[in-house]
Amino acid sequence: MADKSIGCRPGTAMQLEAKILTESIKNTKEQIEKVEKDIEKICGSGKEYTYLLTIPRFGPYVSAVVLATIGNPHLFENIQQLKRLAGLDLNASRSGKRSSNAVPVISKKGKGDLR
Repeated sequence: MADKSIGCRPGTAMQLEAKILTESIKNTKEQIEKVEKDIEKICGSGKEYTYLLTIPRFGPYVSAVVLATIGNPHLFENIQQLKRLAGLDLNASRSGKRSSNAVPVISKKGKGDLR
């Protein structure tokens, strides 16, 4: 295909490099599939994992990262604690002083992986 796309015949070194790269990509894909299966095996039995999978755009990887980040979700007394852990709590502090007219923004002080 390179012969037609770049306008010259590929040499032996280019053919070898292309072969090595395609094998590397194939191996990486196989490793990813194995890790995803292992994640499903480890997390699949938990009801929290199954619940997270029902959230739109939450696949096996994101659900596993969320569970790994928060640990046991039953240890939180309320949603505010989880928001704080993720850094999604609102903060209106500016330059060390609080202002009643400051617009609250998320604090981003928590775990970025969870955010």
